[in-house]
Order: sequence, then structure tokens, then C-alpha cells
Amino acid sequence: MSDTRHILLLQGPASWFFAALGLALRKQDALVTRIAFCPGDRLFWRRNSGQILPYRGSRNDYTKFLAQVLKQHNITDIICLGDGRFWHKKAIALCATLPDPPRIYIVEHGYYRPGWLTLERDGINANSQFSIDTSVKKPEPPQTFKSSFLRYALMDISWNLANILFSWLRYPHYKTHALVRPTQEWRGWISKAVKKPFARISATKTVDKIMAHSGPVFVFPLQLDGDYQIRVHGPKGGLIKAVQDVYQSFTRHAPQNALLVFKVHPLDNGRINWAKIIGKTSNRCVFLNGGDLDTLLGKAAAVVTINSTVGLESIDRSIPTFVLGKAIYRQKGLCSHDDLDRFWSNPPPPDTQLAQQFRNSLIAKTQISGAFDGSGVKTGAKNIAKRVLAS
Repeated sequence: MSDTRHILLLQGPASWFFAALGLALRKQDALVTRIAFCPGDRLFWRRNSGQILPYRGSRNDYTKFLAQVLKQHNITDIICLGDGRFWHKKAIALCATLPDPPRIYIVEHGYYRPGWLTLERDGINANSQFSIDTSVKKPEPPQTFKSSFLRYALMDISWNLANILFSWLRYPHYKTHALVRPTQEWRGWISKAVKKPFARISATKTVDKIMAHSGPVFVFPLQLDGDYQIRVHGPKGGLIKAVQDVYQSFTRHAPQNALLVFKVHPLDNGRINWAKIIGKTSNRCVFLNGGDLDTLLGKAAAVVTINSTVGLESIDRSIPTFVLGKAIYRQKGLCSHDDLDRFWSNPPPPDTQLAQQFRNSLIAKTQISGAFDGSGVKTGAKNIAKRVLAS
């Protein structure tokens, strides 16, 4: 039997990263095949990155198709973006039934950011196999990579536009994984761009109010409602329900001199009116759309999160942290395991030594230097290829 590794790439980010990864794998003598599920997948691929197999069938026939691909091509490894998308969940489930299955690798944005990508076997966050290793030493600081939001936005538009224009012709069964149509997303971004000067002024005033507050400040960093970390690993009801529940708990049980800050995600396009979601806000609650996160955490008495990477930052800063969803850092000694209603009055800080051991181990075992876009693409692709082929 040949010792050559044959890597199968499933759906990846709307960027050139998977093409760079395919090339990096081939340079280390691996065979590479990618399945294209839509015109966007085909658009962001290069001939020298490996062969590409279009899948134009229905979702009901996908598992049978994938099983044939694994057998016919002697696939040894599968790499996919996250563990929540339909194609990837089906692949993981299929491999669990095989006597000698391919190794599955999940790539994602880094648990720690910026400068890192995540690479784990079989699953991430609640599905992670990660465990703390006390012998791991403190890692080197991450590299700095340049990126452009404009470039990122143009790639996302190109990927979605290709799907809108040509999927009906070449991939008739294709369905987007997103909760809303791309055109709805774009309208939100256009509206946000128009309002940006006014939003900046409003954010400055809100930051001034937060910094001048004399009582405890609780920070809830919002994520994106369509993120699979919310859809798969978040609480029942999603982000909107979580915001409503946290607000109600805070108003009923937090000290009267406390302030709750909802920090809107930087990539939130304004499609959701968060203040309207919870009704009329009071002087005890503010929504911050902008501002510096480091400054905000420096003022925070505690952090409430679903499973945001901000939770890791708050733990590293010894800030009491409450996790609403499933997160890789939701461990006793790092986060509060008490009831949220009681958390407001007596938030326990994380164990400093355990937090350091956790950070060192998580970076050593799961974090890869690189990025999905910008100057970190080639570095990330090369490092992931090296880690996968060394296993």
C-alpha cells in the first residue's frame, strides 16, 4: 500500500486560503483533491493546488457520494472549515462508521487572535479533544500579519456573487449555509457605511460614560448571530434570546450601581437593532458599537459571553467570566459555574495558575501561526500542511 497521503479538502473560507493550503500540501508530496459545492468554491481554486471534484447532487445523496470518493481516491485525511456546516457534519458522521476512517482536521479562526489559526482533530469548542498539559512551556508571541477589510469584503462578495449568478446552472441543489441572503448582508453593510461618522461620535460618548461609571461594569461581547459557534455551540434560542435573557437577569439581580455593556461585534453589519431587541434601555445598560476592547476590559468587573474569544482574553486578565454556551474554556477554575443571577453580585475570578497552564497548552496543541486572508495566508497554509503531514 502506498505511503502517499491523499488529502481531501471540503468547503473552506471565501478566500484563497484553501488554494494556498492545497499547494503547500502538494509541495510536501501529498495528493490533494477538493470537492466544490458551489461556483464560489470553484472560483477560489487554482490548477496547481490539486484536482477538484464538483458535487452537484442533492444533500440526500451527499453521504453516498462522499463514501465513494473516500474509497476510490484512498483518502487518508480530510480538512474542512469548522465542524458545523452540513457537508462537514456529514463527513464526520460518515467517518465515525468506517473501520479505517480518514483523519479529520478542523481549521478555524484562532481561539486566540490575531495571528493564530485553529487546527484540531474531529471537532472544536464543545467537540474538542483538548486537555491541559502542565509540562508545556510558555509559547512565543504570535506573528503580526497585515490584512485589509476591503480585500476581505471583496472576496466575500465575489464568492457569493458567483453563487447567485451561476449556482442555478452548474450546482442546482446548492443552498447557502448563511441564515440570511447575501443581498441582505450587503444592504446592512451599505447602511452601516453611511452611518459610520455618526456611529463614531456616538461610540465616543458611550465610552466616556462607561469610563466615568463609578460602579461595577459588566461586559457582554456580542458575536454574530449566523456564526456556527452560536448556531452549534450556543444556548437554545441563539444570540437574540441570550441578549434578552442576560438583560433581564441583570436588571433583576445585579447591584443597582452596576452597568451592563453590550459590545457589538466589529463585523456586525447593523441588520439587527439590538437596543430594540431588549426594549427600552435604562441608564444601567448601554450598547457600544465601536470603541477599543482593551480599554473596555480594563474597566470590566466581569465578562459574560456565549463562547467568544474575548472570554479567553478576560480569563488571561484574571477577570471573572461567565459562559452561556459551550466553549473550550468553559472549565471549572477558569469560569464561573454558578447561576447567572448570583454571578452579578459575587463573580469569582479565574485560577491564575490554571489559566496560564490552559493558555500555554491550548496554543501549543491547537494554534497555528497564520491567517485566512492578507499576508498570513501563505504562512498559515504552510504551517497547517506541515502539522497535518507530521501527524
